[in-house]
Amino acid sequence: MDLLKTIIKAIQDCTKETLDFLERTTEKDLENHLRDLLKGRKYLVVADDVWQKEAWESLKKAFPNSKNGSRVIITSRNEDVAQRVDDRGFVHKLRFLTQEESWDLFCRKLVDVRAMIPAMESLAKDMVEKCRGLPLAIVVLSGLLSYRGGLDEWQKVKDCLWKNIIEDKTIEISSILSLSFNDLSVALKQCFLYIGIFPEDQVIDAEDIIRLWMAEGFIIPRGEERMEDVAEGFLNELIRRSLVQVAKIFWEKVTHYRVHDLLRDLAIQKAFDTNLFEIYHPRKHSKSS
Repeated sequence: MDLLKTIIKAIQDCTKETLDFLERTTEKDLENHLRDLLKGRKYLVVADDVWQKEAWESLKKAFPNSKNGSRVIITSRNEDVAQRVDDRGFVHKLRFLTQEESWDLFCRKLVDVRAMIPAMESLAKDMVEKCRGLPLAIVVLSGLLSYRGGLDEWQKVKDCLWKNIIEDKTIEISSILSLSFNDLSVALKQCFLYIGIFPEDQVIDAEDIIRLWMAEGFIIPRGEERMEDVAEGFLNELIRRSLVQVAKIFWEKVTHYRVHDLLRDLAIQKAFDTNLFEIYHPRKHSKSS
């Protein structure tokens, strides 16, 4: 229902009548309405991160095949879903980054690449190699090392990651993500964990999250600095650490951002571990309790 409504809003003017219709109609009527909107049109649909074949089966009824060059692209981390979603489909397997591409990405995400002495570069190349070309692992590792100054600190990161290397000598991405989270200050941890309450793949308004952080009491003023500026600094640090991704920029200022699925999962898991999930989603207790 949410997907159908989102697609309809993207191609139709969101008048009051349209919004009222979307709220009161059934799933079947939404499918028919979307099909009518797309009839005779040439369209491109991207369904991101589909885990089950049945999810696409229930959605594709809304897309008419007018044989006019319209296309549907589906992304999935499940190869079986990609192969079985449509007999006429073409499966394109995304390759991992080469070692050269991995190192280039790491350096581009590093806050101060000029401060990297040869010994630090050697350590970093060892760690990047063990990421096995996975972009998310590389950018989060780069964000972590950006806030760990000096050779000794980088060595500590490597030692910690090497403890969790799996059989094929690859660093588990969960180890890098957890290490990056543990490296945050208490206040920044609270801000990051709070992001887990937003739905998956949602584009989040930067001003909204800053106000919410302030309302929750996560932001403590420093001297004469405004709370809004402190909160904006927290958001920018999360971006530099590659724990959140920039979605929109206006006049060189981040206005919207999103969170990678795996990082959102990390936020939810850590929130459970620290009982913060209970604060944001309290269970109903009986009077006797």
